[in-house]
Amino acid sequence: VFDGRNRLPDVFVAYKDMTVTEYYAERFTEHPNLVDLTRAETTDTFIKNTYEKYKDAVGDLFGDYLSIMFTDEPAAKADSFPLGYAEEFIKEYGYDIRDRLYVVTEGEAGCRTEEDVKARIDHGMLLGRLVRKNTFNKLRDWCRECGIRFGGHLNNDNLAYGGMQCGCSALVDCLRGFDVPGIDVIWEQIRYPYGGRSPLDDETQGMGFFPRIAASAARQERHRQTLSETFGIYGSGLTPDEMRYVVNYQLIRGINTFNFGGLSYSEARALAHTHPFSPSKPGYYNLGELNEYVTRLSYLANLGDPEGDTALFHPIRDYWADARTVIRATESFNRLGTELEERNVAFDIIDEYGVLDAEVTAEGLRLGDALYRHVVIPETSYTPEDVLERLKPFIGEGKPTYTPINEKLRFMTRRLDNGRLWFIFNEGIDPVTERLDISEGKRIYEIDPREGEIYEADEAIVCLPCGEVAVFLVTDESIKAEKRPTVAYSTEVTGLRVDGFDRFTVEVTGLKLTHYEGEPKVDGDFSGTLYYKATYSLPEEPKAGERFRIRLDDSAVTAKVLINGESVCSLALTPMMETVDGAMLPRSGEVTLMLSNTAANEMVAKREWSESYFPKAEIGPYYFGEYAGKLREFEKRRPEMRLGRLFIEKLN
Repeated sequence: VFDGRNRLPDVFVAYKDMTVTEYYAERFTEHPNLVDLTRAETTDTFIKNTYEKYKDAVGDLFGDYLSIMFTDEPAAKADSFPLGYAEEFIKEYGYDIRDRLYVVTEGEAGCRTEEDVKARIDHGMLLGRLVRKNTFNKLRDWCRECGIRFGGHLNNDNLAYGGMQCGCSALVDCLRGFDVPGIDVIWEQIRYPYGGRSPLDDETQGMGFFPRIAASAARQERHRQTLSETFGIYGSGLTPDEMRYVVNYQLIRGINTFNFGGLSYSEARALAHTHPFSPSKPGYYNLGELNEYVTRLSYLANLGDPEGDTALFHPIRDYWADARTVIRATESFNRLGTELEERNVAFDIIDEYGVLDAEVTAEGLRLGDALYRHVVIPETSYTPEDVLERLKPFIGEGKPTYTPINEKLRFMTRRLDNGRLWFIFNEGIDPVTERLDISEGKRIYEIDPREGEIYEADEAIVCLPCGEVAVFLVTDESIKAEKRPTVAYSTEVTGLRVDGFDRFTVEVTGLKLTHYEGEPKVDGDFSGTLYYKATYSLPEEPKAGERFRIRLDDSAVTAKVLINGESVCSLALTPMMETVDGAMLPRSGEVTLMLSNTAANEMVAKREWSESYFPKAEIGPYYFGEYAGKLREFEKRRPEMRLGRLFIEKLN
């Protein structure tokens, strides 16, 4: 019980009228998924009820077919006050946190004196240590004992002060406890830069480099793989080009495994409406090109070791201080990280735990697979002196990986035994063509993740649409590879006319795709696929082993091409083209071009019906509640249906 900010004894007598504040502990029941993660018993119960059940059912597949146990957003409330916490606090710090309970319950607003700030920081650091010890480390140890890797991500990992919000204190140190550390990108934290807008959602507050949180943790623990939970609440207007942008934005910052969400188990109920992937939605089966592309890029980004000798210090204690300190530390940290990215300086993120765990050498701080010769320190008021002393010899910025002419190009390199892999990403909305001087007098090979081919190159020239990545191998070794083919001749398929369509609809019975003959009325409510047909004739008979390219210019979201009724290729990514063998092409025949937009038109048109038909509890928070407004805005930006020019080209 408190009189203002003064704690009263357990027994007291009021000699005058007074208003007191009583603090009491109760079970938190507002959110049924939140349990006390500071207690080992909680984790033991979870393992028994969940992990052990998986082990009983599919444990024989652990480590091979099932390689990762995914853990999603374990968190503790920042104002947690668990059973036995006061005694644990006294043991750790020598004073009673109950004398300053207001710094726990009121957060940064409760910090009016330096003593208040110290108490709140101590609370945050102890809370984080307990969560890491009794939740993360116990889960990891169980997974390792059972031959499966512990992977997943935290909550609010796109915010500088996210560790405070999810009660784990230190984002990077927490993720260092994972075998496969990850991040969350399920609701447009990263987004396609339409009209030159920022690729970051406003709620990210300028921490556009947040994928490096997981990449840094992996490198500091000698792990190679990182992951991202991606999409899920991006809406049905999501296009393959947008997906590519979101994936590659993360890849260039160290993420190399992508867990796409979500595919509903049924097309008859509510979740099918909210999830972006469904077999009934237009163009669903054309996404195979995107899957193969992401798979190849993920493989390449898992090779070798990341490079970079710069670290950005994360002042985790400042985020548990007063409001002014939190704002100052956040703005400084985000600004410095953004400046490093804009200069193309490869950097990791390190906190005080990493600094204290690192070996101090004459060359720099050595931690896991990283050697940090340069450390950038943002404004900090409460980082311990022994940590700052360790950092002093290395304060400064590193050199850029490469300084391009176009400021929207971003770079990542990975060191191989036989050379170096270069990844170049176009982060801007406009296409970029640029010649890069990266050869170092060695051989250059271009690796095409779309085709799965490697080409010999005289020099590194990138021609990148928005969101695309180019990959080059620079090496002393000689690799058997051809030059990228040129076009021998190009034949345009003309006279395309609509001959039937599939219309996507939302019905009481569920999602539905129905085929009709004739030509539809294509308006703002139409979602589906148009069947265009025409005949073509090539100058000569194609032969098996000859390479041809199907190319579709300036078209709708995805397309499928059939020749005489047989599927030849699917097209999903700009520029829309695919190489096929001559054996698939007769000299003349009938082309069917199946042109698809997204499900967004129909989903937007039926939004009110869906919301009134399904129980809110079934649809969940992503369709109603917190994210409902976001989802509606995502789907309003739906791509139009349009026909481009179709070409069949022979390649030399």
